[in-house]
Amino acid sequence: MSGRLAASTGAKLSAFEAVALSTGRFNAQVLPLSDTVGPLVNEARDRITALGGVEAHVAFGDAAEELGLYSASLDLLIVGSRGDGPIGRQIHGSTSTKLAHMARCPLLVLPCSARAVEAGEAVEAGREPAVALKG
Repeated sequence: MSGRLAASTGAKLSAFEAVALSTGRFNAQVLPLSDTVGPLVNEARDRITALGGVEAHVAFGDAAEELGLYSASLDLLIVGSRGDGPIGRQIHGSTSTKLAHMARCPLLVLPCSARAVEAGEAVEAGREPAVALKG
């Protein structure tokens, strides 16, 4: 859907992924932070580049904060929701809810079911980048 929307409006399409460290991935006694973050950022950039036809953008940090900052350069920010429900939002938080308050451009939140239909299959939660349109 995002690609068709970009093509119909003549906009550029970019994808953004915020990389964060879970406590299971990070052990300060084993590696310096830069040795841990660098490969994760590169992996994220490679995933986005593999999509083809999009500008890849990757940042280290909290997804909502990084997307909120990035949204200042966009005409439209499209994100998906995990579909965790009210309990999941309480436990994990909600990036899309935070972005509704801090995005600096219009925000379109696709429910989990819409992303699954678009992909033609179930979408792996938390692995898909945000999509952005620049006019």
